[in-house]
Amino acid sequence: MLGLVLALAMQSQQQVSLCGVLKRPADYRHRIISIPAEILLALPHGASLWDRDCPKTGLILGIDLPNADSSVTNLISAILNDCTDPRPDRVAGTFIGKLAYDADGRINLRLLSVKGLQAHPCTEPGIITGPWPSATPPKL
Repeated sequence: MLGLVLALAMQSQQQVSLCGVLKRPADYRHRIISIPAEILLALPHGASLWDRDCPKTGLILGIDLPNADSSVTNLISAILNDCTDPRPDRVAGTFIGKLAYDADGRINLRLLSVKGLQAHPCTEPGIITGPWPSATPPKL
């Protein structure tokens, strides 16, 4: 049932720029929003969203557990396993979640899902298990 509720909520999300959210956060509180932005990992302290159109401010990220999908729970490993050389400081994507305030009054985005993450995971070379294929054609 929770999955159905989350799926319906994701369909009614509103796309907004990060700059728009930062200018008028009260307009988006308690609503599911979709923000195209870049994520910056600042481990072990956390992660934040950035937009080059409003470069001096960012939005802290949190995870909306247990409602977050696997794109969120796998987010950090997807970025850290990026094989782009050199590895980028920031990775673009669309971040979906709800705005909330932490105990210190700072606004953050509680992530539910991530779409279109521009990370390029490493691929392992193919491993052949079992007998090697024959180089000679089979006898008829």
